[in-house]
Amino acid sequence: TVTPTPGITLTFTPTFTPPAGAPPRVRPVDMGEHDLFNILLIGSDRRPNTPNYRTDTLVVVSVNRTTNTVNLMSIPRDLYVYIPTVGYDRVNTAAYIGDTINWPGGGDALVAETVSYNTGVRIDRYAHIEFSGFKTIIDLLDGIEVAVDCPLTDYRIAAPDLDPNDLDNYKWYTLPVGLHRMDGSLALWFSRSRQTSSDFERNRRQQLVLRAIWGRVKDMGMVSQLPMLWEQVTALVNTNLTLSDVIGLTPVALALDGSRMRSYFLGPGQVTSWTTEGGASVLLPDADKVRRIVELLYTPPTSNVLFAESPSLEVYNGTGNGDWDRVAVSRLSWEGFLPVDAGHADATDYSDTLIYDYTGGAKPGSLDALMRALNARPENVINAPDPNQTYDFRVILGASYNACTYSAWRAMAQD
Repeated sequence: TVTPTPGITLTFTPTFTPPAGAPPRVRPVDMGEHDLFNILLIGSDRRPNTPNYRTDTLVVVSVNRTTNTVNLMSIPRDLYVYIPTVGYDRVNTAAYIGDTINWPGGGDALVAETVSYNTGVRIDRYAHIEFSGFKTIIDLLDGIEVAVDCPLTDYRIAAPDLDPNDLDNYKWYTLPVGLHRMDGSLALWFSRSRQTSSDFERNRRQQLVLRAIWGRVKDMGMVSQLPMLWEQVTALVNTNLTLSDVIGLTPVALALDGSRMRSYFLGPGQVTSWTTEGGASVLLPDADKVRRIVELLYTPPTSNVLFAESPSLEVYNGTGNGDWDRVAVSRLSWEGFLPVDAGHADATDYSDTLIYDYTGGAKPGSLDALMRALNARPENVINAPDPNQTYDFRVILGASYNACTYSAWRAMAQD
């Protein structure tokens, strides 16, 4: 059952009847003159001695080698699609089906073909990781830092050595707003939890974790070491990426920052809920709306107003809440800013979040994006033109700041 995010309404469509036979393949979306390389990331719950599994994480990573940018698009696990030569089912069943019917290249190849068939996205390569490999990679990185902007409460196994199949071994666990150092176990729980939120929110958290992994790899200077680590990586990840592919993507990796990355989702605006004849709750894609998201996936962030204005920004924490500046910096980085964390303000009793605009209104697109991201009111924007200031904008977070306001699918309407 899909639990909608508060404020999001999913339309119930009772009249859909899957057509007999294979529907036409979705026409490929034009990539223009850009040199794109699309990788499908697949995360599964497959465990040893458990042949039946699902791929509950599907993220298309579109690398633009012309502009040195990257866009991400999450696909919900319950998306009801045509699986080539098989029929209609949830997209997360395609891998297991492919393994079962001995699809050429295996289940991962069938997932890639299914995604391409139903969305028009060309899939060049895939990379599939299971729970154990995911945790191992994060632990090998000595953990990742994730800025949690919405508190998350859900059941979590009380100790790692307990039987995961025994429900009595699970306890309520809360991860509050703040900057958290996550080991592999906590990152997996954070990425998979959906009992108290929704599959759409889980998709966003998965992208937060992917960004955190990338940030950790870059901070550790491991990008240039990937060729030497390739054998270790392929021991944990099933992929048809080659070492030559990875070496070829290195220039993009080295240039990548928050202004060169955007996140997209097939969410409530692109799907409707439906119950199959067998009683399964699934999500039906709206072909035209899905195509619009794929077009955004293929649009480099360098074409956005924010990139063109290139705003500089510093963020101060004017409250007694620890790490709020780090959370806000993460949120603004997601938006496409390159904010500087300035630490504590001159006081901790600011009641409202203040935005100082030192540009004299010269960067209106940036100011609008900043107000949306921080949920700031117009009266809290202080117009203070000053060409001698180091930054275009200064943010001082106040007690009114609510980190849990971001909706990725609503934000897409601003592109």
